[in-house]
Parts: sequence; C-alpha cells; structure tokens
Amino acid sequence: MKTKLFLFASIAVFLTACKGEKGDTGPPGAQSNANVQSFTVTVESSSWIQEPPVWKSNIDVSAITQSIIDHGTVSVFISYDGSRWWALPSSSVGAEFNYYFFIHNVEIIYSLSNGNTPNLPPPTSQFKIVTITGSIARDNPDIDWNNYSEIKANFNLTD
Repeated sequence: MKTKLFLFASIAVFLTACKGEKGDTGPPGAQSNANVQSFTVTVESSSWIQEPPVWKSNIDVSAITQSIIDHGTVSVFISYDGSRWWALPSSSVGAEFNYYFFIHNVEIIYSLSNGNTPNLPPPTSQFKIVTITGSIARDNPDIDWNNYSEIKANFNLTD
C-alpha cells in the first residue's frame, strides 16, 4: 500500500514539476462572432420532396438551438448565382419561397401563389442560413436582418 501511495505521489510531483520552453505565438485566428453564424447550403433540384401543394427541403443546422428559438432568430436567404442574396420569404412571377425553423433544422417551402402544386421542383439553389442570438438581435435594432450584406459587414462573417 505504501509503495502504491509513493508511486502515485512521485508521478504527481513529476507531472506538475515539468516545464518546457514557451512556444512561439501562433497567427491570429479568423474573426468571427459566435452570436451570429452563417451557413451556406446548396440544395440540388433533385433533392426536393413533393408534398402537394408544395415542394420541401429540410436542411440540418446544428446551430439552431432551443435558445435561438426562444430568444433569437434565424434569417434565410436564397441565391441562384452565389453572389446576390434575397431574403425569404420571397415571391417572384407567382412562385414563392418560405421557411420554418426548428431545433437543428430549417425547412424550405416552394409553392405557387395560386395554391396549385408546382409541376417541377425549383432549380438548384443556394441558401444562406444566419442564426442570431437574442441579445444580438435586441442590442442591434438598426440592422436590417433581411439584408445579408449588412449582416455580413456588421458581424465580420465570411462566405
């Protein structure tokens, strides 16, 4: 028993007494903001699911937590070319995109304004999903949360 105690004490002293040279300072990390996060997802035309009268696509987003749902918000944008982003909900020439968000998930809905089911799913599109904590949304009332360029500039988001 004394041998085990001595061995344990020796290891503890050895581990706490070891010191090495201090390493060089690493390069600075990328700037980000944990309170505002942006995710870009490409949804292929073939991956939409038809559930008349709409087409749906579900996107996994682990950043959507119960806290985001209770106190924050989620903004979703669509792009067909990867450079210009339109806020959802969006309507053009009778076609509409809308979304709902749940814990870890965004559901994109594609429909027609006349209530009919679109014959085909939407073309391959990119969606940008932005999660915003409650304190950030509350503390920045002048930000247009439907303008991705403004959100990106204010929170140093990278694409």
